[in-house]
Amino acid sequence: QQSIIAAVGLVVSLAAGAYLDLFEATDPQMGFTSLFIIAVVFGMVAIFVWSRIPEPPSQRMALQPAKVLLTLPFKHRQFRTFMMLVSVRGMLAMVAAPFFAVYMLQTLMIPYSEIALSAALQILVRVAFNPLWGYLGDKFGYRPVLLICSAGLAVFPLGWVFGTHENY
Repeated sequence: QQSIIAAVGLVVSLAAGAYLDLFEATDPQMGFTSLFIIAVVFGMVAIFVWSRIPEPPSQRMALQPAKVLLTLPFKHRQFRTFMMLVSVRGMLAMVAAPFFAVYMLQTLMIPYSEIALSAALQILVRVAFNPLWGYLGDKFGYRPVLLICSAGLAVFPLGWVFGTHENY
């Protein structure tokens, strides 16, 4: 299922990049506006389709106060450690993430279609390597795999330091 979603996302992102390149010289605002409207239409269609999927009957559970439910996970030391790692990793990635696209467009002057191609390649690599990460997690444990991936994520922004308009 995830592979199908990734494949559709890949094709759509490539098409959207090529579509935006058509408007680059004449009216980029029109390209983005029409793309955003198309996204809203597909979002509404998704809501309609999702609403048609039958919901299995729910089972009544014993009611517990919200405070108990919210604090329960934090009583486990391993969960707290995991949440700290995920939070720091997320902050690390999110500090630079909003600026990658701006840097690609304004400083490196990369066309939209090439940015879409880069995103498509990322999707392909993710789909191709998911089985490997699962295998490594099963074989060596998910903690070491998570730490290795976090180390890779930590140095990822360093590659952008060396990018210029001439060598991107």
